[in-house]
Amino acid sequence: MNAIVENLGINWKLFLSQLVNFAIVFFVLKRFVFKPIQDILDKREEIISKGLDNAKEAETNLQMAESKYKEKIEQARIEGNKVIAEAQEKHNIIVAKAQSNAKEELDKIMEETRIKVDDEEKKMVSRVKKQVIDLTFLATEKLLDKKINKETDQKFVENIINE
Repeated sequence: MNAIVENLGINWKLFLSQLVNFAIVFFVLKRFVFKPIQDILDKREEIISKGLDNAKEAETNLQMAESKYKEKIEQARIEGNKVIAEAQEKHNIIVAKAQSNAKEELDKIMEETRIKVDDEEKKMVSRVKKQVIDLTFLATEKLLDKKINKETDQKFVENIINE
């Protein structure tokens, strides 16, 4: 085996010295370079992990905020519809009152008009009766060719007309 190693050109002394040098360099690198680099990588991993946790928490908060926003919008819509319904109800009440008042006013005006018409009718009937009486007296006077006592005759004619 020595012959194979010598044919390959391996020098054991040089190989051992290089192995010792490698071990020393590895130990120094591990102690002073790899460990600080590993610490920096661990800290960075921790920062990234916290960032991801914060991002998940922010996303959760955003979803909760959106949910609350939608809930508030829905409540506002329901309240708006309620206000509109109340306004419509008040409108209907006001319209009904106005219609009722207008009907009452119309009925009142109609009643006043009926009373006036009845009064006018009574006046007209009274005038017509007077004229009929007067005409009857005139006709009777001319027929009888004498003047009749106006008071007595008037009572007589009124009694006849009323019957």
